[in-house]
Amino acid sequence: MMALFCQQPQHHHIYRKKQMSLEAIKEEAKRIKTRLIDSFALNTEADYIISGEGLIRLSTVELQEMKAFFSQYFDRFFICGYVREPISYMESDFQQRIKGGLDRFVIHGPQYHNRFEKFDQVFGKEALHLWLFNPKDFMNNCVVQDFCNRLGVEIKPEQVVVSNDGLSFPAVSLLYTARRYGFDYGVGTRMMLANQRMIALLKQLKGPKLRFSGALVDSLWSEHQEDIDWIILRTGFEFKKPTNACRDCSISSEEDLLTINPLVLAEWMGLVRDELAKQKNASAKQKNASAFPVSSVELVWKPHSLSMLFTIARLEKSAGGCYWQVFRKTAARLKRRGWASAYSSLCIEYNLVLNGHVKQLIESR
Repeated sequence: MMALFCQQPQHHHIYRKKQMSLEAIKEEAKRIKTRLIDSFALNTEADYIISGEGLIRLSTVELQEMKAFFSQYFDRFFICGYVREPISYMESDFQQRIKGGLDRFVIHGPQYHNRFEKFDQVFGKEALHLWLFNPKDFMNNCVVQDFCNRLGVEIKPEQVVVSNDGLSFPAVSLLYTARRYGFDYGVGTRMMLANQRMIALLKQLKGPKLRFSGALVDSLWSEHQEDIDWIILRTGFEFKKPTNACRDCSISSEEDLLTINPLVLAEWMGLVRDELAKQKNASAKQKNASAFPVSSVELVWKPHSLSMLFTIARLEKSAGGCYWQVFRKTAARLKRRGWASAYSSLCIEYNLVLNGHVKQLIESR
């Protein structure tokens, strides 16, 4: 939808990360438009659900263009969306932005007024239906099932695909550290895949969810009070500022995210070691059937894993500098030889750190 209706789609973060040219985006928009028109022609009596996270970011003018296009085929619009509680939204959005490459401690507000009023203006208030995002009230705590149930669409629980689970606080802390001091997110399909694989591995780190501290909550609530008042008036939802009692494992500043628990570090290194061992076994099997010892899919994520560990090594220099020496040498070797040729030494050094230095650090604490 962004390719079809956004006036400057080349600036959208997805297309920038994919390194798609404006010409390529326009070609994609043509394909989308053709598929929609063909589908509408074959199903003249059907109802359609057009869903996309990017639609909330379209401007008023772009929404008007979208309405003009669909008005050629439909005579009624039912616009619906979920409204999340302010602090809960900001905590979730902050984490999502870190996953997407955020490397600065910047917290964005919900922008209720900016995001919803334009739908009122373009489609009319009677067409816009805003629902409270509260998983506790959803069928099986699932927003997909709640959405389908509201619209009368039959769906079975096993048909729901969960692809955007949140990370634990320890995982967010590690990821932010890598974003802040390690490699950039990067651009291109390979780098997007690398990030996806790293985040998939981080999901295995268990722990409490990221929460903002009471002081940070007070500051953010005051900063966005006018916007919060607007959405309360528009929807009637009773949003109340969270109390300190439910702010466990909370953060007040960037420093809180950059403080790495040695036990978490050890667990992460163990996950990386196990993953590298799996890849080594897979590459050994592949070597018998291919001239390439390691596939491109296996290669692309390694810079990010090393980046994260290398970053932590820098932060832990005060603990004796043991990580720093190991990973500085590894990084230099990888630059000289390339990822595949340094594969064996990488596994050995990860095991060395995991079984030796990290254990000593934990025992000393």
